Amino acid sequence: MPAPTPRTSPDDWKHSSPQGTLRSTVAELRSVVPRRGKVGAAIVAVQSVLAGGLEAVLLVLVLNTALTIVDDDRTVEINLPIVGSLHPSAGVSLLVATGAGVVVLLIHLHSAWLTADVAAVSLRGARDRAIKTYSASAWAQQSADREGALQETVTTISYQIGQLVVSLSTLVSSLIPLAMLLGVAAILQPLVTSIVLLFGGMLFLALHPIASATRRRANDYVQVNSRFAEAITEWTGLALELRVFGVARKRMETLSTHNRAATDALRRSRFLARAGSWLLRDLAVLFLVVAAGVLYLSDGTELAAAGTVVLLIVRSLAYAQNANTALQGMNEQAPGLEEFCRRMRSLEAATPEAGLAAVGHLGDLDLRGVSYEYSPGVPTLRGVTMHIEQGECIGLVGPSGGGKSTLAQVLLRLRTPSSGDVTAGGLRYEEIDDPSWSKLVSFVPQEPRLFEGTVAENIAFFRDATIGQIEEVAHEAGLLDEIRSLPQAMQTVLGPRGSGLSGGQRQRLAFARALLGRPELLILDEPTSALDLRSEALLQETIVRLKGHVTCFIVAHRLTTLGCCDRVFAMEGGTTRLLESLDEAQVLLSQAHEATTVGEADQHSPAARPL
Repeated sequence: MPAPTPRTSPDDWKHSSPQGTLRSTVAELRSVVPRRGKVGAAIVAVQSVLAGGLEAVLLVLVLNTALTIVDDDRTVEINLPIVGSLHPSAGVSLLVATGAGVVVLLIHLHSAWLTADVAAVSLRGARDRAIKTYSASAWAQQSADREGALQETVTTISYQIGQLVVSLSTLVSSLIPLAMLLGVAAILQPLVTSIVLLFGGMLFLALHPIASATRRRANDYVQVNSRFAEAITEWTGLALELRVFGVARKRMETLSTHNRAATDALRRSRFLARAGSWLLRDLAVLFLVVAAGVLYLSDGTELAAAGTVVLLIVRSLAYAQNANTALQGMNEQAPGLEEFCRRMRSLEAATPEAGLAAVGHLGDLDLRGVSYEYSPGVPTLRGVTMHIEQGECIGLVGPSGGGKSTLAQVLLRLRTPSSGDVTAGGLRYEEIDDPSWSKLVSFVPQEPRLFEGTVAENIAFFRDATIGQIEEVAHEAGLLDEIRSLPQAMQTVLGPRGSGLSGGQRQRLAFARALLGRPELLILDEPTSALDLRSEALLQETIVRLKGHVTCFIVAHRLTTLGCCDRVFAMEGGTTRLLESLDEAQVLLSQAHEATTVGEADQHSPAARPL
């Protein structure tokens, strides 16, 4: 089964250009926002219609009532669209206006709460989707991602999606009342409103290039900020080496350059967004000048109608300003949504098909013509064929770069063979479901990863286990007595990355962690590299006890690790061959060590230095 190939590589994320429009942005947003968010957005739109209509009625009532009171008349004449002519008393008119105002206020408050809820739900949905999609994607894709990519996706980029939802909601809740207010104005004064709309349309078209430039600059900011975030993550991971090699200051200057590029991009994006918003607001004042001029030149214009139209247009300007601000915000935030969707498509394309077979044991393992390619046409494994009986202990030696770690990852099902098959008990291992595989297969890495938590929690590793089970595997790993000597024994809290334990203790803890699930296949990558002779002897005794019912596959870099193996294979150039004796293994290990030593010496020799 070929390894899934992502449609979009991490590098593609850095060289995309903003092609989105408002329509495509809304379409992509719909694919991200969960159902509850969509329902909330629909309710906001309906409430905007109701609030816009009531506000138009409110303005007409207030102005006409005010003019009636000035004329010392107690009867208000109101001409409303659809409804027609009404003649309520001034008191009734004010009472209705008060009621309409209260309803509009309540609608706006509820809409504000709904908008905040939709934004929060959208943010949570985007983060959940990113985490689930990343978790389901193949290890090949996860290991190829740049450091910090997932963190940035679930923080900065997902936050921009929440802000985009707010901007879109603001745009809708501003455009609907704007349209309704201008609709009422058009019925009362068609000519004045038409001229104002024409002027507004011309103004919008004139400012459109600024909106496009804002989107481009916002996309630039997303890209350079991504590089900055990834550089920060890389820096924290290399903190020890940077300090030891005395290059922390030099690397800090590089980070400062990334930071400057990100803030410069943000400055340009925010300037264009604010400039477009202020330009529309300031130029919109000309609306009133145009409207007043048209009214001045019009004959037979009634004071009430003219005043109502002016009031409606003035109120419309506030909604137009809000809509423009929201649109500028969307132009800033849309690149974040596009980046999020690109990353999700890349991860989803690399998601392997899940197996469905639930099994209770693995049985014998068979590798038939297994090959693996990191890059097309450049195989790292070449037709590896091997039969491993259940309970057998297999050793693997060879030079660096020969394919040992890749073969271990193939056996762990972290990488699916580019060609060939791996079967467990006669069943293709891709067909076994994930819960069964995770229960039956375990791993001891050369560099164990511990987290900030108690010793017991680090051994359990997010699995349910009793303290008795944890102590049992700690004893088998030769670690229990040392744990009991700690200040709080099993409840001793380890610092970040397992600080508080020595390198050998961390490796034995990883061994105990692997044994806790009682796996049938245990893969060890140089499990004794950080151990003293006594600890190594204890671990080898444990491996000997496991033989016969647990299949062990050991990648070794020194001869003592191979003493408990039933068979030892050499791996060179991506192929394997069975060794006849440990003497052959000793020769290979010596050659590998000598090659490494010579390589390190060559790096420091005068002949290796450029002239």
